[in-house]
Order: sequence, then structure tokens, then C-alpha cells
Amino acid sequence: MLKFVLEVRDDNDELVGGLVGETLWNTLYVGVLWVHVQHRGNGYGTALMERAQQVAREHGCDVVFLNTTTFQAPGFYAKLGYTVFGELADVPRGHRRLWFCKRLPAAPTRDRDALTLPVQP
Repeated sequence: MLKFVLEVRDDNDELVGGLVGETLWNTLYVGVLWVHVQHRGNGYGTALMERAQQVAREHGCDVVFLNTTTFQAPGFYAKLGYTVFGELADVPRGHRRLWFCKRLPAAPTRDRDALTLPVQP
């Protein structure tokens, strides 16, 4: 099991986004992905997800799971190739909670020393 945090910073070294992930049983669970509202649409979220998927493959994962709500970013995840496999209506009230998954390509050789995780969009 590997728990990790990725961060992305702008040209002024200000934190503008991050991701919290955990690998377990050949699966990456993305617990949190966030990008500051002023920096959305600049590729930071995509860069974070791609880096997380790379870490997952390096650690033998072949699937990614995450969940979000309909008022957050389901279209973003769909654009990255994630598919909905579960849905809970009216959670939170007036919205839906969606569970997404994505199968990853074959894993490269695991590099146990590659835990420095800089992310650039």
C-alpha cells in the first residue's frame, strides 16, 4: 500500500492544486483532487491525474477508482476516459454521487525510488 500526495504550483511557487491517492490491491483510489478556481482550465487537473495514473502503474495498479458529485466535475473525469459504474441519487440532496473507474495500460517496472512526485501541466 502506498499513500501519496501530489501538488502543482504556479510560476510564483503558489500551490494551485493537489491530489491525494492511495494504492491497495492493484487499485489506485483517488480521494481528493482539487484545483484553485482561478487556475481551472489550464491543464493542472489533467496533469495531476496523469501523474497519479503513472504512479499507480509504477506500483502495479491496473485500475483507478474515484467518486464525485454532479455539481463537481463528472465531465472532467469522463473526458479523461473514466466511466461511471455506480450512482447514488439525492446525495447530497438535489444531486447525485457518482463512482468512476478507469482501466490502466500494463504497468512498467516498479521503481521504488521514484517517490518524488513533481507535476507540471
